Amino acid sequence: MTIAGGAVYGNYFNMPGIGPYQIDIEIRRPHTQQLIKASFDYRHAVVSAQPRQSMSKTQ
Repeated sequence: MTIAGGAVYGNYFNMPGIGPYQIDIEIRRPHTQQLIKASFDYRHAVVSAQPRQSMSKTQ
């Protein structure tokens, strides 16, 4: 895939359970010895399993 004229990488992966997760990435760019590292904390959004009740009443 290309964005703004540069090649990019993407992937999907399963994150079972409620977490939390720490995501660590390492980026190696062509023609450089520098290694870029980043860490992110991630938690799934909390979604209620209960159906919502209507706020309006019908007569």
